[in-house]
Amino acid sequence: MSSDKQQIPTFTCTQTTCGIQWRRNDGYFNALLKGEDPDNSLAQFLKTAFIVEHGYFYLASVDSTNKRTWQCSVKNCATTEVE
Repeated sequence: MSSDKQQIPTFTCTQTTCGIQWRRNDGYFNALLKGEDPDNSLAQFLKTAFIVEHGYFYLASVDSTNKRTWQCSVKNCATTEVE
């Protein structure tokens, strides 16, 4: 995670037993694990933006065929990636 521990997540899971959060500079992480991800379960959701300063993409959508659309979170950045 970034050195800015006070940065407020821009996505937080709403269920009390779910610690999944997302921040531009950190990507997805599980706050309940205190920065540890022993089974590396969130690694598939860490997709860096094409411009380093833009941090990580967020998962914008998943279609019925499980295609994932990732999107840049920076204002006016139209970069996406589909996999």
